[in-house]
Amino acid sequence: MPSDVREVFARTQGAACLWQIHAPDGVRINCHFFYPGEIEFDLDPRELVAQTHVDVVCEFISAIGRTLGRSVAVCVEGGDPRPTALMRYEPALDDVVPKLG
Repeated sequence: MPSDVREVFARTQGAACLWQIHAPDGVRINCHFFYPGEIEFDLDPRELVAQTHVDVVCEFISAIGRTLGRSVAVCVEGGDPRPTALMRYEPALDDVVPKLG
């Protein structure tokens, strides 16, 4: 990764840019650089076959949320344009909360 994220967006003018994170316990998290105002990560839910895998995702979104001081949602990709979060890190609680209902 470059030291300045603006370099990444400069590189994406003619091509897609993917940063793949190999998290603990074999979980892969992909970071896409579509728009400078937001960060988008995705993962393959088929890789979450054990509680330890879910724990890795929770730790990851908590670290991002704490760093940014913002909520971080995990949503289903390719669905409704206003996706429903499966889980969300909430900075006021400093915890990950599951989808309710």
